[in-house]
Amino acid sequence: MDGSDGHDGEFTIGAALSLGGGNVRQARMAAAGLVQAVEDARRAGGVTVGGRRLLPRLALLDDGGTTEGLRHSLDYYRRQLADYL
Repeated sequence: MDGSDGHDGEFTIGAALSLGGGNVRQARMAAAGLVQAVEDARRAGGVTVGGRRLLPRLALLDDGGTTEGLRHSLDYYRRQLADYL
């Protein structure tokens, strides 16, 4: 641990959801659940991953409810944003 704030760093969880597509209600409920889980974990001081205490962050992208949108979102996460999908 770095000693100042009780954790060793952060990691990002990425999720591609159809926030603007045909499954808006389900996607919004899933997003709310993910946000709550990340907030709970952060309040608890993080999670242990590989022996290190890390704070989760959440990155949500709207895939537009299309296969192409999902591919684009997953590629973007892979290249830039997320440690875990």
